[in-house]
Amino acid sequence: MIGSTPPDNFYAILIVFSALMFFMALFTKKKADASSFFTANRKVGTIATAFATSIGWMWADVFFSTSQVGYDFGIFGLAWFALSTILSFVVFAALTLKVRDDAPHTVTLPDYVSIKSGNDKNVHIAMTATVALYQLVVLGLNATISGFILNTAFGFDFLTSASLIVILVLGYSLINGLKTSTYTGVVQLVTVVMIMGAIFFTLFKGLETGVPSEAIYGANQAVQSFWDKNLLLSLAIPISIILLTQPFVDQMIFQRLIALKNPSSIMRSFIITGIICGLCVLLFGTSGFIAQSLSQQNLIAVTDTQFSILHVVNHYLGNAGIYVFTIAFLAVIFSTIDACYCAISALFSYDIYKRYINQNASDETMIRIGRWSMVGAALIGILFSLAKLKILWMLFIVGVIGGSIVVPIIFALRIRQLSAKHIVVSIILSLIVSLPLSIYGNIVGNSLLVSGASIASIVIGIIICSLGAKSNKLMKM
Repeated sequence: MIGSTPPDNFYAILIVFSALMFFMALFTKKKADASSFFTANRKVGTIATAFATSIGWMWADVFFSTSQVGYDFGIFGLAWFALSTILSFVVFAALTLKVRDDAPHTVTLPDYVSIKSGNDKNVHIAMTATVALYQLVVLGLNATISGFILNTAFGFDFLTSASLIVILVLGYSLINGLKTSTYTGVVQLVTVVMIMGAIFFTLFKGLETGVPSEAIYGANQAVQSFWDKNLLLSLAIPISIILLTQPFVDQMIFQRLIALKNPSSIMRSFIITGIICGLCVLLFGTSGFIAQSLSQQNLIAVTDTQFSILHVVNHYLGNAGIYVFTIAFLAVIFSTIDACYCAISALFSYDIYKRYINQNASDETMIRIGRWSMVGAALIGILFSLAKLKILWMLFIVGVIGGSIVVPIIFALRIRQLSAKHIVVSIILSLIVSLPLSIYGNIVGNSLLVSGASIASIVIGIIICSLGAKSNKLMKM
């Protein structure tokens, strides 16, 4: 345990923060229907979209993965992280400009790819299963991190902590879905920027001699170059693939895109998103440098670099700092989980219930199915957290799942008609080859296998989808 803030104080903050989110959710309930629940009536402004997407993108691991990268891989590791983040949203914006024109009424990624493949049933099923798996693992990841942080910072029971956060977010997410998530997301981002800005201002001010130069090159000064072999294999390749593919494969971000009021502002909105996220990566990651320096001076004992930022905050700001940091953490975790609930509810309501069970479902029925799917997802997220997997392991696994569908999605964005058979084969083969390889590589700590799995998921997709696009072109001729 790093901090020793009295549990009563923490519970008071949690209750107040949850109450605020619940109040905002009630405010959005006016005229609640399927359009507001799943797409926020497609009337979200440019800045609100950028803010809500940014805070949802961060996930609960953003403080910990960035500080871990700063500690283990130094400035060059953070550079890969930040540049890949910014580039991912720029590329995403450039390739999705025509989505609203191609499918003006679509709500989900599987539906969009299916439309571009002639509404093929097998494509839709394969996409739905994979995107749903992706979102459920993301929810499990965030539940796991909730348990880790509250256990590490305050000594609370891991399972209780993970379950409590997931359930509290579920409570207000059920009220009005994406519309709720948008309003709360703006408030949550402002909260994080204000708190973390104040914390890091205090930290930098407290550094009397600055951070020693050797502390910015990672553990044991091991990374001296942007192109360091170990950096490329252990971090740069897999993290770049994860970050570059995430906007394309994440139903949460796709829903932000289709909820945008003015399609002409897609580029502006997501470039702003990329800049916000990239700057946050750099800022939060500097805590890893500070932790490295303090560790070298034997002022702190970092046994798990995932929690470097907690050690730094506790060293300079004590229990009060941990107390305030936890509020920022709650803002991030609440935002990510509520956006994940919105994504899962859309997938189950539109891609499963309405498509295969009741095509004439009313708005009331659709919302009811969406809410029940959120409840089911919450239970799965809690069960997933019991595995207590390492944060970076889960990120790499999420990356491989996303990598199995990113190529078909990009092909769908750029090609008018795709071969359904090739899309299905691409997705299945990528998962069969890459997912077990990534899991095994993480278990045995083999960075070559981890990177190889990430690359394989992309390469398989490129080869098979290219053949499908070529075949389709020949058929048209």
